[in-house]
Amino acid sequence: MTDQEANNNSVNDCGKQGNTKSKVKQRKGQTDEEYRIQKAEFEETGPVINTQDWFIDNKSKLETISKDAKIDRKFILNAIELLYFRRRYDECLQFIEKYAESMYENDDISSGNSNKKIDKDFQQILHIKSKCTEKLVVIQP
Repeated sequence: MTDQEANNNSVNDCGKQGNTKSKVKQRKGQTDEEYRIQKAEFEETGPVINTQDWFIDNKSKLETISKDAKIDRKFILNAIELLYFRRRYDECLQFIEKYAESMYENDDISSGNSNKKIDKDFQQILHIKSKCTEKLVVIQP
């Protein structure tokens, strides 16, 4: 066996080269009907233009939130974090009272009967609420 054959065999043994075919993920295509629906919707409403506060001002999203949907819980948490990090503490507290607390008001967090992931989200919101309150006390003596 030559040195080149030995090198080829060692590479084949490692699986880096050889005749093995990697699986190509097949992408599911969009049907013509789905495309027409999407195009008609776009022509009717136009492109979505996001402002700097689109996350906070998205009233249609805020009206349909559900604590059972992870994406909705994270949407609320991210909006609260955004207000906090922009130092808009009054608005942050109002947002928590209006949306977050109402999401969790019927939850048995203290009794331990609730979902741990929901508890974690709520604990983060309570932490931000306490930090906002502290910041407002320092700013407004």
